[in-house]
Amino acid sequence: KELHLGDTQVSNAGCAALASALDSGALPVLKQLSLRGMKGNTSWAARVAIHDVIQVKKLATLLDILS
Repeated sequence: KELHLGDTQVSNAGCAALASALDSGALPVLKQLSLRGMKGNTSWAARVAIHDVIQVKKLATLLDILS
């Protein structure tokens, strides 16, 4: 249920793959994702892409609950 990527070297391509997997629903049991402490040359844009997908999923879940 938790994925902590601290002290790992995830590339921009890896972040894009993770964002795509999250967006497609490939990790439905994931409840917590931590990007703190990621090493390497990962851009903020790549990290924000993951964050954006997570926020959209949270909003969709909330809207499902409210409807």
